[in-house]
Amino acid sequence: MSLMRIIHRTLITALPIAFCTLMLVGCDVNKLDQKHFDQVKVGMSEEDIQKVLGKPVQNDTLKMPGGDTASKEIWKENEKSITVTFINKKATTVEKSGF
Repeated sequence: MSLMRIIHRTLITALPIAFCTLMLVGCDVNKLDQKHFDQVKVGMSEEDIQKVLGKPVQNDTLKMPGGDTASKEIWKENEKSITVTFINKKATTVEKSGF
């Protein structure tokens, strides 16, 4: 068997496997659903909420007078979104839209 034929056969076999692996690694499991939203509660830490929902797509942080920190994190997927506001990394409001 020629070297070119071996390379061709290897690529034909390996490329689809590599492509599927990259797609699975790059895709986050759908976490914007009612089940995951119900797990997010006021008073939870920012870290605990990110364990439930993953990393937010948007994070706006503001230092407030007196040293407190306020932030708003947003998770989006198509028309669905979850918005959580935090004071000093503790959730103060949890909202959903598009569900």
